Amino acid sequence: MQWWMLRRQTNHMITSERAWFVCSAFMVWRRDDIGQVVGVVGFKYKNVGQTPGFIREIGFAVTPLREGEELPRAPFKYNAADRTEWVEGRGLPIAPRNNMGRRASFTPTQPQLDALKSEQIILWAHGYIRYRESFTNRIRESRYCLRCKPSDPYGHEKSYFVLDGPPEYNSAT
Repeated sequence: MQWWMLRRQTNHMITSERAWFVCSAFMVWRRDDIGQVVGVVGFKYKNVGQTPGFIREIGFAVTPLREGEELPRAPFKYNAADRTEWVEGRGLPIAPRNNMGRRASFTPTQPQLDALKSEQIILWAHGYIRYRESFTNRIRESRYCLRCKPSDPYGHEKSYFVLDGPPEYNSAT
């Protein structure tokens, strides 16, 4: 076997076996202590790869936009309140097929609630996850943008998010 064929096969094995993180999200409507409606957004970061991954940093935001408005073309620069970092050692270890989560809150005004119900406002959840993979110790990054499929804000159903948004928000290295 030629050396270049062996190298290509090795690279393929590493790529197919390495850690890969994907994000999913859902929202549950709750009332806070003063009776205000709050959407609690749960983000789940799952390692769908075959080897452990080590999370170094997560950043995310929830952005409501009126129908027809667009997210900025370049992904956000998430501020410190929207980020979590694990700088000790290799990072937070996540085994294959396991996950970890984070939460964000969305506290809409009454007009925003009405607009959400009639789908005049679109709720976007977007962010990134940076992680170290086991084989090469290389830092990888997955970016995601998810669009909310709303449920009744006064009911007990979960709202789910689906992959959508500008291509710059959805990428993986």
